[in-house]
Amino acid sequence: MNCCRWICRMETDASEADHRTFTYQLTDGVNLADLPQELKARIFRHLTATDLCRVALCNRILRETANDDDLWHRLCQSQGWERYGTMSDLCKEPPFKPTSKEHKTGEGGAPTFPVNAVVTGSDWPGLVDTCKWKEVYMKARHLEENWRNERFYTTLFDLSLINDKENVSSSNSDNYAYLQLILNIAVEGDCLVAGSWHRTLEVWDMCSKKRQHLIQLDISEDSEALKMKDGIVAAGCKDGKIRTFSAQTGEQLQVMSGHRLAVSQLFFDGKTIVSVAQKQPSLWGYDDSVDADSDIRVWSAANGASRYVLQSGHEATRLLHLDYKEKIVAGAYNDNIIRIWDARSGSCMQDIACGMNKLTSCHLGDSIVIGASKDFIVKIWELQSWECIKTFDVPLHRGIQLSSPYEQAKYMYSDGLLIAVTLHNGLYILNLNGERLLIDGRGTVQPLSLKGNKLLTWSSEDGWYGGLWLFYPMKSADGKAQGSSKTVQYVGQTHVACAWMSDTKMVYQGMYGFPTYVSVRHYW
Repeated sequence: MNCCRWICRMETDASEADHRTFTYQLTDGVNLADLPQELKARIFRHLTATDLCRVALCNRILRETANDDDLWHRLCQSQGWERYGTMSDLCKEPPFKPTSKEHKTGEGGAPTFPVNAVVTGSDWPGLVDTCKWKEVYMKARHLEENWRNERFYTTLFDLSLINDKENVSSSNSDNYAYLQLILNIAVEGDCLVAGSWHRTLEVWDMCSKKRQHLIQLDISEDSEALKMKDGIVAAGCKDGKIRTFSAQTGEQLQVMSGHRLAVSQLFFDGKTIVSVAQKQPSLWGYDDSVDADSDIRVWSAANGASRYVLQSGHEATRLLHLDYKEKIVAGAYNDNIIRIWDARSGSCMQDIACGMNKLTSCHLGDSIVIGASKDFIVKIWELQSWECIKTFDVPLHRGIQLSSPYEQAKYMYSDGLLIAVTLHNGLYILNLNGERLLIDGRGTVQPLSLKGNKLLTWSSEDGWYGGLWLFYPMKSADGKAQGSSKTVQYVGQTHVACAWMSDTKMVYQGMYGFPTYVSVRHYW
C-alpha cells in the first residue's frame, strides 16, 4: 500500500448554517505514519476491516494505530457481533477438537478457525498483542461463516436403550417402548443434560461421549423446565417441586416445594431461580379443565429457600407469560397489565397498563420491556421512565384475515429480534422498529431457540414427524424478503419440538431410524 498517496475525504459540519466538505490529501512530502495519533485514528474510523488489516501490514506504527479497540468495537457493532465479546466471550472459547473418526463433519466440511488472525507476544516478540475487539471480530467472522456454510463436527449420543424396564410406562405401545424421546435440554461447556419422557435425567460429557450420571426424575414436559448454570442443574418436576443437582457428581442438592402444578418454566442465573407452574397456553388458548396457578416464586439456589411469592393481587387474574433478566421479573396478565418486580427485594416496581385488549406476552430487553398482543400489536416501554416509546403493528402477509377469531399470535424475543407466530399464516421475524425481516409461510412453524441472528424452528405436517430449520433473518434483502435458500437451512428430521442452540453449538434429537440419538453440532 502506498501510504504517501493516501487520500481520505470526510464531510464535517463547519457550523449549523454552513456545511462544507474538507479534503485531506497526503502529498509526496507527508507520510501517513507521521500524522498525529488523533488524526490517524480519525481517518482509520472510515476504513473497513479489510483496509485496517492491510494498513497494519505497512509498519509497526500504523499497526499500533489500526490495532485499536474502539475501531474494532465499532466494526463488531456494525455486524451485530458485539454479543461475542459481551454476552459470550469468544476469545476464551476453545475450538472443539474431535477425538475419533466418529465425529463426522458437516456438508461444508470441518469448522475453520482464524489461526493466523491473532498475534500474541509469543508469536512475534516486540509486537503489541492483538486488541480484544479485533480478536472478537476475526473469530466471529469465522464462526458465522461456519454456520452459514454448514461447517461443523457432529457428536451422537445413543439415548434410545432403556435398561431399567420399570422406567418404561405401560401405556406406551410396543413399537415405542424403547424409544427415548427428549423433553428438555441444557448445556454448559462440555456438559450436556437431557430430560426424557421415561422419567430420567441424563448427564453426558460431550468430549468423551460418556454418560456421567443417570438420575431418576419425573421432569416436567415443558422445554423451559430444565436449566444449568455454574455446574448446577435446576429441574422443574411434575410434582410441583424444583430439584437441583451437581452436574459433576449427580448428587441432589436442594428440593424446593411450593407449586401446586407441574413446573412449566424456570429461569436460573446461578444464584436465583424464578419459576412458575401452570398449564402453558397454545395458539388455541388455555385448557380450562386445569386449575390456574399464577404465583411466580423466587428461590435461593444456594439453600433452596423460598424468598418471595409474586402475585397480581387479584385472585381471578391469570398469569399469561413470564420473563426474567438481571434480577428483574416481568409478568403479563389477562387484565392487560404487565407487572414488574425486583427479584432482590420482592417489591413491585411498576404496573404497566398496556392499553391493549388481548395482551399475550411480555419480554425484557436492554432497559426496555416489550408487550405483545394476540391481535398483532406491539408496544415498547423504557424500564426507568416507564414511558411508552414505540407502538407498531406486526406487518403481516397480505391476505391474512384479522377478523378470524382463530388467527392469533404468540411471540419470542431475543437479541433485538421479535418472532411472531400465527396459527395459520406462519412465522414473522421483526426488528424493534417493527420492520419485517423474514417470513416463513408454513402454518405449523414453532420457534425453538433464538441466538444472535440465528433462529431454530420446528415444523410438522402431521403433528408427529417434523423437521428442524435454521433461519438467518438479518440476511434478507430490503427487510421484506421471504425465506429462501440463502436465508434458510434444513437441519434434519426429528420427532420432538425440542432443541437447544448457543453461539457455537446446536443440540437436537435426530432421527436415524432406530435407535434414536441426540445430535450435537460443534461449529467452533
